[in-house]
Amino acid sequence: MITALLAAAAFLAGATPAAPATPSAAPTQTTVSSVVVPPQKKPTDQAANTLICRNEPVMGSRLKVKRCNTQAEIDDRRLQDRADLEKLQGTGMLPR
Repeated sequence: MITALLAAAAFLAGATPAAPATPSAAPTQTTVSSVVVPPQKKPTDQAANTLICRNEPVMGSRLKVKRCNTQAEIDDRRLQDRADLEKLQGTGMLPR
């Protein structure tokens, strides 16, 4: 392995370098292609009405329950849970 690397290095060192390009009066400019990011898609009524089913664990049981909700219901529940948590944290009345 090492001998192969040394042989390759010797071969490259012995090779004649390519002729340098003639300097031009104006510096060359490189262009960078920009990546176009598509705008975020707003959820449509069809996407909001898509039924999503999940297997969720039940407290005190090894079995899971299959619950199906629409994406709009899941989003509303997430916002409501966050608002409730912030309200409880603000008042210092977290349940123990």
